[in-house]
Amino acid sequence: MNQIHDKRDVALVQLRQAIQLYDDEDFICSLTLAGAAEEILGKIAKARSGENALQQDVDFVNEIVESAQNAGLTAAAATPKELISRRNRLRNEAKHAKEEPSGSVSGDFEVAADEMIDRTLRNWSLAFGDYPDDPVIQEYLSRYDH
Repeated sequence: MNQIHDKRDVALVQLRQAIQLYDDEDFICSLTLAGAAEEILGKIAKARSGENALQQDVDFVNEIVESAQNAGLTAAAATPKELISRRNRLRNEAKHAKEEPSGSVSGDFEVAADEMIDRTLRNWSLAFGDYPDDPVIQEYLSRYDH
């Protein structure tokens, strides 16, 4: 049966499930599902507000590097593409089989999932002005200062 779903609704379902998987300590699935929602919402946020959470992160890192350099500290600058690649590394390695399809993936999946959920929520807020009025998401938000 053919169905039509608004991208906002698709992202909401993905985000809800990512949070539930996170709470169940299934951090790999939480990371990849939150990453899917983050990608949708990042594009919506960029179209509606002119920016998205990933770009805010890149800008923040660049501000820190510039401040360190201005203070005479040695700080290596990275291109936005390099920073984005670093921020998405674990998510992308868990989703794709590029160089070594039978190789391993290493990283802190719990931290990466938490960061991806946070980025997804920030994109939602940038796109729609507030967080979703959803009990799973509101309960998650109540655990943290967002």
